[in-house]
Amino acid sequence: MASKTAQQLPVMTVQEPTRRLFRPEGWGVVEVEGVASAPEKSFEIELAEFLHDGESFVDGETMLKRAEEMGDLVGELHAEWIWEGRDTIQVEYRAFVLVIAGVVRSNPDGRRHVLCLYWCGDRWDSDWLWLEFDFNSNYRVVRLSK
Repeated sequence: MASKTAQQLPVMTVQEPTRRLFRPEGWGVVEVEGVASAPEKSFEIELAEFLHDGESFVDGETMLKRAEEMGDLVGELHAEWIWEGRDTIQVEYRAFVLVIAGVVRSNPDGRRHVLCLYWCGDRWDSDWLWLEFDFNSNYRVVRLSK
């Protein structure tokens, strides 16, 4: 099933981050299939739906599996560059939680979490969402635009 996409963001020209932003201390890195190569100087992203017709939500592991099947997922370096350029993210994207499915970590208890960016009133914020949670139509997977 082809994924549906929201309006594309403009090409973002960003500088390489000076520090690692998304590596919680004591958390393990989880390998994810379908992550795009590290960015060079600029890239375009799109938001993709992962729900199938008739679904109102799926659990996080199902969402992650579907995201891996889509491929071209935004990885850690992409996420850091997007984060540093977050003021350039289109206003239309504020309606969604942006799931960075290429960045999954396991906490010390072994629970798997995915990185998400979301609009919080007047600014973008980030959080790690437990993959046992349900993901509904308010969430979109961030991928490189084709």
